[in-house]
Amino acid sequence: MKTAGGGPPSAFLWPEIPQYAARMIGAARRVLDSPIHVVSTNGPLPIAGIEELVGGPVTRVDPAETGICWKAIGIEVPRAVFAGGWSTPAFNRLNEEARRAGAKSVLLMDNPWKGTLRQWLGCLYFRLRR
Repeated sequence: MKTAGGGPPSAFLWPEIPQYAARMIGAARRVLDSPIHVVSTNGPLPIAGIEELVGGPVTRVDPAETGICWKAIGIEVPRAVFAGGWSTPAFNRLNEEARRAGAKSVLLMDNPWKGTLRQWLGCLYFRLRR
């Protein structure tokens, strides 16, 4: 069921977007009545048909690009950003820009939570730095 009236755009920033994530984003696009932008990096194993899985275009960026901005990649600054990890400089930059504009930011992790010091420090880094 679609939400009434639509809503502001959101963005998924996912390095080397995996097939399961593409399918979930595609499902969200079918349910939500607001624009969803997908930004990814090029990986060593490109998935054929990824645009079909997410239900729209996937904007590719250089993961090391620190001077990137939403306008440069042709996307309106989103109101919500879902970031797949905290170690991609280009995504950190886009996330920072969106947060300065008032967006909400969610850190996604597709590895199991074990509560290790590295995971806790990564969460704190992401939260405090952004």
